Amino acid sequence: MSVRLKGAPKFGTKAEVKNLNSFRHVKLGIEHEILRQIALIESGGRVIQESRLYNVESGETASMRSKEEAHDYRYFPEPDLVPLHISDEWRERVHSEMPGTARQHACALHQFVWTP
Repeated sequence: MSVRLKGAPKFGTKAEVKNLNSFRHVKLGIEHEILRQIALIESGGRVIQESRLYNVESGETASMRSKEEAHDYRYFPEPDLVPLHISDEWRERVHSEMPGTARQHACALHQFVWTP
């Protein structure tokens, strides 16, 4: 996650938070990291691109490893998954069998109800 000044066009430097093994810990970890980054920036510090570990007992995050030299470390192939190839025919068949969107259903209902 990253913070930015209200109205700023670009996000700040991002930091990953790990060890979030429940929805409660996700919430607490995000809240702590947002407050940590804001306090750091307001005190004249600089957020560095890194992975941080959320400590359930202390309710704080701690640096695990720096990503300062990483250009973009979010995307990498999963080595345990085989490539999935989807044919155009299969995709088109699935698409044709999908129900309409909520907007399409609402329009159809509106026409049914209001058409004399």
